[in-house]
Amino acid sequence: MMWSLHGYFLRELLKTFALALLAMTGMLVMAGGLYNVVRLEGITAADLLPLAPLLLPVAVLLAMPMAALLAGTLTYGRFAADNEFVACRAAGVNIHWMFASPLALAAFVTVCLIVAQNHLLPNLFYRVDRYARNNLRDIAARRLESRGFVDYISSGEGTSGEDYLLTADRVRTPTDDQLRDANFLVDGQIKYLVLYSPLFLQRDKNDNLVRYITAEMGMCMFDARTDPLQVTVYVHDAHDFEGDGSAFIEQQTIGPFDLALKSRQRPTFMDLNTLTGWLQRPWEGYKVRDKYGDFRNKLAAALLADEARDAVDGDRTLRLADRGDRTYALRAARVRTGRSVTFEDVTLVEERADGTELATYAAQLATLSIRAPRSDRITIGDPSARRDREIVLRLQETPEQPVYRQDRRAQTREELGSQTFEELQFPEEVRTRLSATEPARLLDPTVPLPSRSEELAASRAKLIQSADRMRAKIDALIHFRFGISLSILVTVVMGAALGVIFRGAQLLAAFGLAFVPAAAVVLVLVVGRSIGEKPGTAGLGIVMMWTGLVAAALLNTLTVRLGVKR
Repeated sequence: MMWSLHGYFLRELLKTFALALLAMTGMLVMAGGLYNVVRLEGITAADLLPLAPLLLPVAVLLAMPMAALLAGTLTYGRFAADNEFVACRAAGVNIHWMFASPLALAAFVTVCLIVAQNHLLPNLFYRVDRYARNNLRDIAARRLESRGFVDYISSGEGTSGEDYLLTADRVRTPTDDQLRDANFLVDGQIKYLVLYSPLFLQRDKNDNLVRYITAEMGMCMFDARTDPLQVTVYVHDAHDFEGDGSAFIEQQTIGPFDLALKSRQRPTFMDLNTLTGWLQRPWEGYKVRDKYGDFRNKLAAALLADEARDAVDGDRTLRLADRGDRTYALRAARVRTGRSVTFEDVTLVEERADGTELATYAAQLATLSIRAPRSDRITIGDPSARRDREIVLRLQETPEQPVYRQDRRAQTREELGSQTFEELQFPEEVRTRLSATEPARLLDPTVPLPSRSEELAASRAKLIQSADRMRAKIDALIHFRFGISLSILVTVVMGAALGVIFRGAQLLAAFGLAFVPAAAVVLVLVVGRSIGEKPGTAGLGIVMMWTGLVAAALLNTLTVRLGVKR
């Protein structure tokens, strides 16, 4: 008998749930709320129509909690109004067991939300981001045709906040043959858009005009080979107005500009596996990754300075090698360290890799500096590095003494101006010490740094603070995701109990009352997450979130036991 009753109750509950879900999904889609969830800079709802089959399940998932709450309240309120529970009591059935059906529905919705938040939604955001990158040319063309302009505001850490606006009378997409004839690079990840009578306008973050350019013709290039994506505008017969001056230029290149579509890298848009990975390896996480790379570059510079100082103080030779077959042995009387390493009374011996001496240089001063190759981020000793930073050695001519070069084979000595030796690699001792510094040890304040630099210690403290902030945010986010999903178990059953208590004409009041604790739980979770995102109060925020859930569960238990007669 019990299974028959549960089947009947669950069947009626699912009917109401399906109708409520259909109605709420339609409202969410038609009102544009779904677009507000997945929108990106410069992308309209119409641009996302090709992704509609993927976005519809997301709308369903967003509507499920409220639909379950409404279904539990209305269905159990109708059962109470039709005296269904009176019949159950007469048959000796414990009415409290009848709440297993809304609990089962709430468990189903909870599982769906946990899977969606930790896997489905992050995958959706990634696909939307990829769609924007791969179709930005077409999106820009539609915007220019429909609205007459496209604009982009650079935002986020490390950006200038400037506003770029581009207009054109009309646009067209060139063919590959036309691009080859015009000597443009044709590549699957590069797309072009021809602009007729374009106007380019640049404003600073205070909305002041910085520059504007008008032209007869233009070509806009979207290069998706880089991350972030780069946009370059080529114009012909252009008038360039910048500041108080202007100029007519036959051909001009504007840019490239970085167009950062970085939503998928934020913790909010990452799946659970990635978030737990960032907790264990914070140096790979969002924002910390670049700061960690900068710190390793500073560490390499500090180790180089230490090695140069030790070599001079110990009357040793500092050996540097280029990327070819040349090695340079440097000796100096004195050394100073700062933004660069400065040597005094320098002797530099140029050798082949086999040890054959080629020439000897003598200079009063020499500087050793570090130069980062373009697009470099992380350097020596790091497996994710794209390319090591390079050392530049400059022998400086002074008023008192030129740079002397003595050729070993010709036995001649000549006076030269300043000499520069580029693309030198770090000494083997520095590379070995840097490779031995594991990322986890660099982020552990109890582990001493391999360099004596005070500036490096301060940079490390800032890096550790950034990692702690990211850990706190991720930890709070994970607890929030599970908390918001598990709260449905409480609110749906409470809604069903209130539907029984306020049966008949008071069903809407019951739904309103059920919405109040649901909103309160969500508010506690949001506030707890906000508090938990700060490293100093991370534990307090997590305790607050779960305490709110436990309090709601106790209130739910009291409502069922005291408000609904057995």
